[in-house]
Amino acid sequence: MARRAVNALHLLRKTVNGQPTDLPSGLYEWITEAGQRKMSGMAADEKPISTAPTFDISAFDFIDFGCSNGGSIQYGMTKFPGSRGLGIDVNAAKVEATRVKGFDAVQMNALDLKANPRSVRFCILAHFLEHLPALKDARDILTVACNTAREFVLVWHPWFGSDGWLFSQGLKFFWSDWHGHPLHLDAVQLHSILRDARRNGVIRDFAIFGRDAVKDSTAPSVHSVESPKDQHGFDPKVHPAKPYVPFPPGIFRELVAIVSIDADIDDIAKTVGAGKKLYDSREASK
Repeated sequence: MARRAVNALHLLRKTVNGQPTDLPSGLYEWITEAGQRKMSGMAADEKPISTAPTFDISAFDFIDFGCSNGGSIQYGMTKFPGSRGLGIDVNAAKVEATRVKGFDAVQMNALDLKANPRSVRFCILAHFLEHLPALKDARDILTVACNTAREFVLVWHPWFGSDGWLFSQGLKFFWSDWHGHPLHLDAVQLHSILRDARRNGVIRDFAIFGRDAVKDSTAPSVHSVESPKDQHGFDPKVHPAKPYVPFPPGIFRELVAIVSIDADIDDIAKTVGAGKKLYDSREASK
């Protein structure tokens, strides 16, 4: 039997003349049956499999959204000893790569976790949300994660909150100019999503952090705005020259959120090295 592709995120349905209007290059193929057959080698008469889990998710302690090659599962097991993680990803090759590393993983749509409320201790979304097409999709996924976890949700994400200021200096972070990062979620947008989840009783509290401060433009993560798309660390032998610019406080490499359903935010922040606290709903509500 030909290798089957998973039904990709069914939330991605905005179309014009049958074609999505807001998807990164190549992602359309993942959200149509024709594309699934093309990319997986399915026969013309085969139907894509359902993504709904057919196993007991409660056998696991945590879920890693977008498991890639298992790195975040290893992170979760290291930081929270004794825990067993399950990776989920829409990409069959990444699921297989995770399994080869010895971790549990399944090819599925993260939104199907809606059927499993409070089924695991915690959820990890590590550099996952930036790959979604739109803010609504991030809201939907975060809501699912917050409903799936009994104790907490851990989010970390590239820092996009200084893109405008960097641009005014002729600079950019390399991750802000990737085809694969259509969603530039910042602290204000993340706060809005989590604030609403708290008001709706889905979560108890949350805190937002900036991790790994960037002090000036000599950092390898900083490029000239003239640098090509889809780059990594700055290399003066390869990339256009960039000016030296000292940065004001409040520019970081990562945005981190710790969401408590029934957990101590401070303990988790210490465990994971969350960074500089930017907002805490416990303090804001006093």
